[in-house]
Amino acid sequence: MRRNSLAWTWLGGLLTMAGYWAPWVSHKSPALVLIGFDLAEFVKFTPAYRTGTLPGLREALWVPPAAAALLLALAVVRGRAHPLWARVAAGTTGFLMAFTLLPPFPYRAGVLFSAEFRGQTTLALVGMTACGAALLAGGLPIIHGRGWRWAAVPVAVLGIALPVWEFAQLKPLFDSLYGHPVTLGVGIPLTAVGLALALWGVWNVGRKKALDAME
Repeated sequence: MRRNSLAWTWLGGLLTMAGYWAPWVSHKSPALVLIGFDLAEFVKFTPAYRTGTLPGLREALWVPPAAAALLLALAVVRGRAHPLWARVAAGTTGFLMAFTLLPPFPYRAGVLFSAEFRGQTTLALVGMTACGAALLAGGLPIIHGRGWRWAAVPVAVLGIALPVWEFAQLKPLFDSLYGHPVTLGVGIPLTAVGLALALWGVWNVGRKKALDAME
């Protein structure tokens, strides 16, 4: 399985996005279902946001796609022994994941870096830049140190911890808006499992060269 670790990171990224686009708040009425992608937009229309009393950090809800993109970028730079097409597929997938975070078109600097969208735009650009750089630098020997493997750990941990922490901060607000305690959806555990799988893949991509040397 270690030899397919780049594929496992890719699958973990896809599972992360599946969880992010799955319900985080479930409800029998489809109109009241909230997917992870919609949470940050939904809270913009609440009185707490308009009065500046919204708890936590709304931008934390956008972290999972950026984290998945960063993990794929790390897998690409660690996967020199994998076929070029596999590295391109993984890097391109990560780039597109981060791209989904960009605010609605048209992309104007005044909109992208406004107070409303600055955090969202920054996360998108970080993920896109990391994947682009990984595809360009994937064959350079200087990027194959152990530090790249360890860098994946905080990315994966923060990728799920930050949005879950923010969701916990916002749950009382959701409960009051819905008039009853909201039902948690499958999106949260799916996102967590996806990032954990992507981390496992990155870790084993980092070990692949050493394992080959032992054979």
